[in-house]
Amino acid sequence: MKQDINYGRLNNIPESISKRNTKVTTPVYDYNSNKYRKTENIIEESNREINYYPIGSQLRAKELGNINKIENKYKEKRQKSIYKVPISVEVCIRSDINLIQNEGDSNESQLSRKYLIQRIKKYFSLQANVELGKADIDQIGDSLLRKVCTDINLSLNYPIQSFEEKYNNNSQSNPLSQREDNENIPIYQADFNIYIYQLNEKSEEEYYMESNTSDEKNTDPPIWKYWSLPNIEFHGLWDVLHYENNLKQQLIDYTSTSLILSDCQIDFNVINWNHLILLYGSPGTGKTSISRAISQKIGMRYCHRYKNIYLLEISAHSLFSKWFSESGKTVVKLFSKIKSLLEEPNSFVNIVIDEIESISTARKQSLGRNEPSDSIRVVNALLTQIDALKKYSNTLIMTTTNIPDSIDEAFLDRADLKLHIPLPSIYTRYTILLECIEELIFKQIVYSKNSDFIKILSFKEIMKYSNHTGNNQIENPNNYDQPQINISKSLLYISKVSEGFSGRNLRKLPFVSLLSSYHHGIPLDIQVFLEKMKYIVDEKPEMVKS
Repeated sequence: MKQDINYGRLNNIPESISKRNTKVTTPVYDYNSNKYRKTENIIEESNREINYYPIGSQLRAKELGNINKIENKYKEKRQKSIYKVPISVEVCIRSDINLIQNEGDSNESQLSRKYLIQRIKKYFSLQANVELGKADIDQIGDSLLRKVCTDINLSLNYPIQSFEEKYNNNSQSNPLSQREDNENIPIYQADFNIYIYQLNEKSEEEYYMESNTSDEKNTDPPIWKYWSLPNIEFHGLWDVLHYENNLKQQLIDYTSTSLILSDCQIDFNVINWNHLILLYGSPGTGKTSISRAISQKIGMRYCHRYKNIYLLEISAHSLFSKWFSESGKTVVKLFSKIKSLLEEPNSFVNIVIDEIESISTARKQSLGRNEPSDSIRVVNALLTQIDALKKYSNTLIMTTTNIPDSIDEAFLDRADLKLHIPLPSIYTRYTILLECIEELIFKQIVYSKNSDFIKILSFKEIMKYSNHTGNNQIENPNNYDQPQINISKSLLYISKVSEGFSGRNLRKLPFVSLLSSYHHGIPLDIQVFLEKMKYIVDEKPEMVKS
């Protein structure tokens, strides 16, 4: 009796198979539909010879007749055509959890960092899409993550514009070029970088310079204030700072590049960088805030690498001594203390010097005005100490100024990055004011008589609505409620007429408006509140700018 031959995974092959032009039906995994599908592969004898013969009850195929090879080739081709989107996942763990570096027994009171990262990756891998922004902890489907996490924030590692520039010649490969809304990323395109951190609840501490005489009481202001990072005082600061031109991303890229070069032990005599950034712009644009925020970001992302991460905020005015010729010595003492911190094992020190022009005034101008030589000594001492810190890979110096033209050229030349912090654009002004009003709504300071739920349109939505109605195309294309439209249009008007306001002015505007409307009672109707904001911006801007 003739034995039936089982051809295994190669089906639909006739017994009288032709070697010249053979069709082989094979199952191939489709990564779009997440299913196996059948595909016909035409195998010609001229370039692909299949040797088939039954052994027992199996058909053995060689070379491209092997289904695993076909699947692997298809998978490799598919993966090459998919560009992975780098996504940062910053996960804040409860401060009472013992977070250990090495693997060990993980439970609700003790967690290894590696185990937690694996758990987070596994959770996100089960989702269809990745939604950027803050994750709702209560909605997470992992019970352990719900118990130990206090905050999870997802963001792109670099902005959308970078993708568009990289893939402007091949829009099909660009994962975001065809999307109007960039808040959701398909899971198969997501490439996660997970950062686990815990917040330090210690408040700021102050450091005083030793007094010149032993019998004199030290009445000088503190030389610096310092915090251990990441600190609860700066939690969320990064998210409420809004700038254009990818300014925040430039700061992240700078810190990452600097650490990479340090890890590779690049000779700083060959490749010159001084770990020095200069931020300049009008008062109130957030120069000090962004310096604190990037320091906090370093604390969050590199706490697994450095045991102690500090932020030192130096008051430039306090470096001037009431004793003649002592200011230069004070600068030297200050940086000597900083060096002692840098020499601690596993430490990173962020240094912020506000109003750097106070101690880096252009020496040419000082000589021309016959100013005391003490100010020149301070500049010389500062430049010498900055050069001395170059050899330390575990530091970042950020300086701020409102008047960059008065700074000494030698100092400007040492700055690796000079960033201008501009006044807010209309988009930024709208975003800041929207953020302020949403906070007042959430805390029930402001409400609406016409609606139980107040949803204000984003800048993109209100501009799209204005363009549609302005061109007489589609009336209310997204079916927005009329109160919602009126509130958003009022906010857009305030954003337009508040040109020239700094970020500090804009965040002060809601407070001044409430102050002027207090006689109406709290909570305050949002329409009354917005009318008061309009009045202040139009008629009395000095109430905010003073």
